[in-house]
Amino acid sequence: MWVPLIQKAFVKVHGYETGYETPGSTSSIDLWCLTGWIPESWNLRDWREMSVRQHGEMEAMWGDLSAGIREGYALFTAGPEGMDRGKSDRTGLDSGHAYAITDAVESEKGVRLLRVQDPRRSKVWKGLYSPSDAANWTPDLLA
Repeated sequence: MWVPLIQKAFVKVHGYETGYETPGSTSSIDLWCLTGWIPESWNLRDWREMSVRQHGEMEAMWGDLSAGIREGYALFTAGPEGMDRGKSDRTGLDSGHAYAITDAVESEKGVRLLRVQDPRRSKVWKGLYSPSDAANWTPDLLA
């Protein structure tokens, strides 16, 4: 969780008093300025409508993501965009806010989950596999 905190400090030091609401401030740009690392962006918005080729690309992305986290050579963030206040309240996510992806796991039955953490800890995910979703947290997934 130290990377998002350093990133937030970076934004403040550069005079962006309102933080990530500042136009042009994204986790990719901020991390590039801090590390020199060239970011890569993946749009996962329309994953249900992907072609067969795109599903192959998604498999490659999952491999890169899980290996990068497991082996410690990559940083990942997620940022939902374009949500209205109602959807934000229903999901527990803020539009335009950067979340740290700290783990990627796949169960024996093929369920893939990301651990997404909010450095501000201001909201909690309310969708499938949320802390309060007892129906989907099977013993296989809890193991």
